[in-house]
Amino acid sequence: MKRLFISILVVAVAVSVGVAVWASNPQDVRVNWHTNSWIILYVPDQSIELGTIDGSQYNPASETWTPITDGSDHSAYVITNNAAGFTLSVSAANAAGYVAADLSRFQMVGGNLGTWTGNLNNTQILSGSSVGVGRATNINYQYVPSWDDAAGDYRVIVTYTATAQ
Repeated sequence: MKRLFISILVVAVAVSVGVAVWASNPQDVRVNWHTNSWIILYVPDQSIELGTIDGSQYNPASETWTPITDGSDHSAYVITNNAAGFTLSVSAANAAGYVAADLSRFQMVGGNLGTWTGNLNNTQILSGSSVGVGRATNINYQYVPSWDDAAGDYRVIVTYTATAQ
């Protein structure tokens, strides 16, 4: 029994010394990762109602139409780690299944547009920035009525596109 106890003690001491020697030699751990270039586009408002054209927007004295608008300011956000930055552009198209709007009279303002801008069937630059968070604010939509607007439901799809430089 004494031999068994001494054998166990010798093995335990040998293991302890081995662990102590191994622990006293520092080991380097290499931690690696890779980051891709990324870009995120966030447009909070997905459905905007401009209202109804009922003739009350027409002023007979000046023979002009008052545009219909939702009257709210909207925003679009772009977040990127691309050091060269990004460009935020916007375009518009008529939605299938609805009466086609005259896109030259559908207009936006905000971001870098400065003034009410139509012809959104051609891409317009809304914003641009460098790495980090960029935003286009004070965005609003309007449609200028006309005698040419047929009765029916209209829908325009506005497409925001964020492009890394």
